[in-house]
Amino acid sequence: MTEKKPKALTLAQYEINAHNTVSATEKWDQVDRVLNNPEFIGLLTRYIAIGRSIENYKKAAFHGRGINNFPETVVDKTLEGRIDYNTLHGVIGVVGEAAEAAEVLLNIIEDRESDEPLDKELGDILWYLAVAAKTVGGLEQVARDNNEKLAKRAAERDAIKS
Repeated sequence: MTEKKPKALTLAQYEINAHNTVSATEKWDQVDRVLNNPEFIGLLTRYIAIGRSIENYKKAAFHGRGINNFPETVVDKTLEGRIDYNTLHGVIGVVGEAAEAAEVLLNIIEDRESDEPLDKELGDILWYLAVAAKTVGGLEQVARDNNEKLAKRAAERDAIKS
């Protein structure tokens, strides 16, 4: 028997489906339980600090900013030839920008003003994601591949339940 391949979604359908992960009745209860947990706030705060550090390293590696703060060393190994430059730049950029989006979230949770609005930070994440995704077929291909992975997972979950 041939395996039924899930139908690929357009980016618009993908975006719609991304909002349907938790039922309306339970989503805010779950959110409040997590966001009011001091351990979560502490983790988020540490993640933001780590993200800022990663952002500084990214600026040095890909833009030469602050590179003189790094010692001259003989390089024993290089990433050249092992990973695409833009993939590396994009993924590290997503990590740094995600921490900036997390900082906006923390400011909202703690009723503080943010330097940047969330849409600007999400735009930065999207830009870096597009940089990395272009090296593996583009955003639509990444969305299709993820949709197939999630559909397969759902089918496996359904098979276990029955």
